[in-house]
Amino acid sequence: MELIKRKKDSIVGRCEQCGREIDIPYSNTIHPYMYAVELKTAVQCECGEYHNLLLDTTDKHKRRIPRDASSQADTPLRCPHCDSSQLTAGDKGFSLGKAAVGGVLIGHVGLLGGLLGSKKTIITCLNCGHKWQAGKRY
Repeated sequence: MELIKRKKDSIVGRCEQCGREIDIPYSNTIHPYMYAVELKTAVQCECGEYHNLLLDTTDKHKRRIPRDASSQADTPLRCPHCDSSQLTAGDKGFSLGKAAVGGVLIGHVGLLGGLLGSKKTIITCLNCGHKWQAGKRY
């Protein structure tokens, strides 16, 4: 259940199944001012769904970026092999090996297996040619 707002004596939550708003008194909550509010007893919505946890999705509870991460954004990306900053990024593309295995196992439909993983971003060093997947450690 999603937490919508906090009132003086209750919390308003929205059911994910039907979208109805349910008023829950603070007396039925454990730690009502936390990000995840547990209920002492489950609440049943009109749609029949039972809820025992409310999640606060407001902006003030969104994850904050650590200070160290912002300072890392200032440094340019470099190749782990030759330390060059001349890099290019592109998609991985169609895999002929995966398509061949899929074609043998499943038939013509298996040829679409070559598209698996084709949306992954690959970074290539223009100096030494080293390739690695974006977001992964070399």
